[in-house]
Amino acid sequence: MAAGSQEWQVTAPGFAVGPERVVEGTGGARAALSVFWTDEDGLCVNVDAGDVLWPAPMAEAVALELVRLAALPVPVLSDYSAS
Repeated sequence: MAAGSQEWQVTAPGFAVGPERVVEGTGGARAALSVFWTDEDGLCVNVDAGDVLWPAPMAEAVALELVRLAALPVPVLSDYSAS
């Protein structure tokens, strides 16, 4: 039901973009979930569902994916190298 990448990409000092997941429901319902890290806020998640209403079972699947994303190990910010 959900798919996405597993890796962090450190894009700036103190900021990293993490894995993404897509949860699909019935009737074209779709939610894109992403996670990022900032030194200021720590682990943050984003849910983009557009303007489509979710069926109740999809809301449960989205909640489970959010829990999984929120439980990820934090990125190694020393991986940043300016290009």
